[in-house]
Amino acid sequence: MKKKLFVTGIIICALACGCGSSDKKAEANKKVNETTTEATTEEPTTEEPAIIYNIGDTAELENWEINIAEMQIVDSVEDSIMIYKANEEGDKLVKVSATATNKGDEASTFCPSYGYSDDLIAKVINGEDEYSALILLGYGDGMHNKKVEAQASISGNMVFEIPESVASAEDELIVKFTYKGKELNFKVR
Repeated sequence: MKKKLFVTGIIICALACGCGSSDKKAEANKKVNETTTEATTEEPTTEEPAIIYNIGDTAELENWEINIAEMQIVDSVEDSIMIYKANEEGDKLVKVSATATNKGDEASTFCPSYGYSDDLIAKVINGEDEYSALILLGYGDGMHNKKVEAQASISGNMVFEIPESVASAEDELIVKFTYKGKELNFKVR
């Protein structure tokens, strides 16, 4: 009997403590919410609109200087050895001719095959859709995954696969480079 009274007493104490602290927690949460609301309403953040460059422009992204000379939508690309076609039936290839200069103090890889957030990455953007570059093994004119010494340049092509519906449309196409959280955009159509 004493055990039952003792256990019942502990349960009542636990419930009483839990109920009393919930009011304090609610007040603390309210104060935190008010402080957070005040902090966020004081300084609205405004992002600068991204600058969009055109074919023929030269622009810098950190230690890379990039110039896009030409863009073509084609069925295939070829070099002296092979002909490369789109992976999906009916898709087209976007062939972007460019020059990139490594303005840094050490060698760096231009658009590595497996890029991370601090690597230079290129994509074609059409509205909300993004198309990654194709890594064409053995493509002699390709720029991807090329080591570029400090203060040196490379020229060649980047190739992206897009659906035929995007290729035949009149919509804007953007080549977007990202590097260390920053981006550089070229309007190519």
